[in-house]
Amino acid sequence: MNGTGEMSGTGEMSDLNGRDDLDKLDGLDLLDLRTDAEQGDRESQYLLGLAYRSGRLTGVDLEEAARWWQEAAEQGHSESVRQLAGLLEEGGEGLPADPALSFYWWLQAARSGEGEAQAPICCKVGRAYLEGRGVVRDEGQAVRWLEKSAALGSDAARETLAGLRSAGAEG
Repeated sequence: MNGTGEMSGTGEMSDLNGRDDLDKLDGLDLLDLRTDAEQGDRESQYLLGLAYRSGRLTGVDLEEAARWWQEAAEQGHSESVRQLAGLLEEGGEGLPADPALSFYWWLQAARSGEGEAQAPICCKVGRAYLEGRGVVRDEGQAVRWLEKSAALGSDAARETLAGLRSAGAEG
């Protein structure tokens, strides 16, 4: 993902926080981290997912990254929700893309967050509704989420809304 909440063509991690959080892995012991994660510590689960996604402390294993991010996401760890949604959207070696599950987690992120950082997430949800990607196409829901994103400052959402309005005026 890039800083706008879009997945990059190279499958890079979200810049929302994930890349910055890589430094948190420095000096950690994989065994201790895994023990804490298995005991239900959501920050440890997030960091273990980050380790598996990035290949730090261990080899890259997207299935394990998804597993640990889902554990943390189910406990309300917001960055795990975003990372999991992006990973499921893109898929990768050993992990097939899952648009429906990705949409579910993007929607959770959009519903639970606040502030300007929500703009790209709300835009992503709106576009998914508009394109029927992982969800049944629903233009009303698309407009709702795109308007929320535009109000938070997303130029991409404004452009999409303008295109929808232009197409509606022509039709």
